[in-house]
Amino acid sequence: MDYKIISNTANIPKDQIENIVNWLRLYRRKTKQLSGREEPFVLNLGDKNFHLKIASIGGILSNLPFFLRARLGLRKLVFEQRALQLANKFGIQAPKFSGNLILSIKLLKVGFIVTDFIPGVTLAELSKADPEKAKLAFKNLEVQINKMLASHLYHKDLHPGNILVTSENDVYILDWASVVPSFKPRSELLTLYITRWRRACIKYNLSDFLISYFCKIVCKLPTDESLY
Repeated sequence: MDYKIISNTANIPKDQIENIVNWLRLYRRKTKQLSGREEPFVLNLGDKNFHLKIASIGGILSNLPFFLRARLGLRKLVFEQRALQLANKFGIQAPKFSGNLILSIKLLKVGFIVTDFIPGVTLAELSKADPEKAKLAFKNLEVQINKMLASHLYHKDLHPGNILVTSENDVYILDWASVVPSFKPRSELLTLYITRWRRACIKYNLSDFLISYFCKIVCKLPTDESLY
């Protein structure tokens, strides 16, 4: 497949780019998941793995043809790159930004965010596979959200699918294209977090404890009765 490299700040070798192009040709969007890692390509360079995420739009526009979602996603790539750099600067546990890759393939223009690969599963997946281990992740999640609040960063799409949990129970926040600066009061931001978190849990039929633990441990509410 003919392609043109528009940007390669991640310094990915040409032979690996050809593998990415071949993978992209076969790529088909699978069943929609609640996950910030639903469009992955894992790249191995020597003794290190990297995660490539397609910069595409989702939400109510996720049913658009892929070439349209990818083109619109190029703007999202810029936002996510800047936000990840801020996360790394402020010590917030997020994938470490390594660069970007933008390709032009015939009429298709597609961008990738390249980060260090972090092995793990999302909190949404973990809540089904091992509920007790999922509950242990909330204290670490509280630490990361407090760091975001202290850095005046607000995640507009925080939900269990955008929380990555490693085997050591470390917590990483995903989907940094949804992060914006915010100087709203802490209480107002926590209310917004609870609303989005609860809506996602209900929509994807996730365990009730994900809501109650988020309210009690992360947001320090004595009960989540006010949400019902």
